[in-house]
Amino acid sequence: MSERLLDGPAPERQSFEIIRNFEAKVRKGCIHCGMESVKGPLLVGFSGGADSTALLLSLYSIMADSGKWPDSLTAVHIEHGIRPGASECDARQAKKLCLSRGIPFVHISVNVDENGAHGLEDAARRARRGAFLEAAKDKGARAIALAHTQDDQAETVLMRLFEGAGPKGISGILPRAPLVLEPRASNEQSGKGVVILRPLLDITRAEVEAYLETQGVLWVEDDSNADESRLRNLIRRKIVPIIRDNMGEGVVGRISGSASHVRETTEALAAAVKDAKEVFFSEKGGTLCISPLTGLILLPTAVRADLWADALERVFPVRNRRWALKKIIESLEHLALTAGPSASIDLADGMKAWRRYDDIYIGLNMLQEPPSVDVVSFAMSGLTRHLGLGCEIEAIIYEEDSLPSGGPLMAFLDPDLLSGEVVLRNRRPGDRFHPLGSSGEKKLKDFFIDRKVPRPERDDVPVLAAGNEIIWVVGHLVSEKYRAIISGEKSRIGEKLMLKARISPKPTEK
Repeated sequence: MSERLLDGPAPERQSFEIIRNFEAKVRKGCIHCGMESVKGPLLVGFSGGADSTALLLSLYSIMADSGKWPDSLTAVHIEHGIRPGASECDARQAKKLCLSRGIPFVHISVNVDENGAHGLEDAARRARRGAFLEAAKDKGARAIALAHTQDDQAETVLMRLFEGAGPKGISGILPRAPLVLEPRASNEQSGKGVVILRPLLDITRAEVEAYLETQGVLWVEDDSNADESRLRNLIRRKIVPIIRDNMGEGVVGRISGSASHVRETTEALAAAVKDAKEVFFSEKGGTLCISPLTGLILLPTAVRADLWADALERVFPVRNRRWALKKIIESLEHLALTAGPSASIDLADGMKAWRRYDDIYIGLNMLQEPPSVDVVSFAMSGLTRHLGLGCEIEAIIYEEDSLPSGGPLMAFLDPDLLSGEVVLRNRRPGDRFHPLGSSGEKKLKDFFIDRKVPRPERDDVPVLAAGNEIIWVVGHLVSEKYRAIISGEKSRIGEKLMLKARISPKPTEK
């Protein structure tokens, strides 16, 4: 067939070129969206319109030529029932085309809540995705191909710009995305591994129509696309033609290209946010802790905003619209940047956020004060008990030159260096510590970060201190400054203070 067309009359050669070039671009789009990695049957969303018809026929042609999946391609037509009479006619036309080409056809009728909270289009989209998921389960398919074109991409970007969307919104339609029924769906609500593929995102609507017209293929027109009260239709019918007339035919491609650039940036931002979460997020008992704030505030504003959004999504779903989420993020920014060390704010649905010095917590109930802020004077001999921390330390004078092997609950100190009042307590803002074997001093909170002590547990760690200077972090390390001197290390050899600690485990929460 290809040889005949290449040697035939000019109109036939031109038709052949149109078909060949179109299907070559579809192949490229398939590679871009990762279609070749999908195993098993492939579903194609088929409304009977020009875009979905071109997608279905081009994929079937490509797969038949390559010998891949010729019997595993199924057209799925979803009838919404919103356009009585017209929708039945569209379904008949779609089925007729599939039968003429030997393409398996599935017809699904759905009920659309026209009075849904988020509008008719959103309700139709949810119903349609639910139907796709059921069809995928029935056919054992893991992928659904949809026919969004470059024109759809440009219209989406413009629409989201007009709606005030951020980077994620104006990054446009993704070439590959998981099938999700709800914006923040659980595993039960999600597509459970089913993906949506869009191979036509670099193909214009004009190319689609030329491909079909060349083959004499008819398609249906959705009369609802003429309703200019809908923003997308207004953009498609009025705004895009004006832009194209003034800026040339390539403007749609340039808008689509800008969306790709923004998408690459947002993906890099998402990677930065993912790394930041590993550093700044910890969770305990349904309460999320973000710490340390001194590090968080050094991050770019865009990264912080995404971190706040992710934190909120982890703890509770923000059911309000974008403006509500924006207001909550602004409140969290204020809490982190300008509020006092013990401030708190109300979020939504009974959730609160509160700050404790260098930490911010988000949850239903504010954390209680540290287990104990009391201090207990430390005895240089005998037992010292701190009931609030569940800790007791026995102090014994040790006169041997060598030190026995100990553990995190044993310390050897130079008693001559223990001047002033020594107390047993928990951490406080401003605490400093020079860990044994390290080159210098650091804040106690930085020591906890280095040791990967969970943030909610740091207030429970007993410390032996003189003022804001830590002598021993019980269960961890003794201070380099106060450690005992052993034989041969320095000229001064004297008594050593051996400390043995016992820490009672906290009762398990029921």
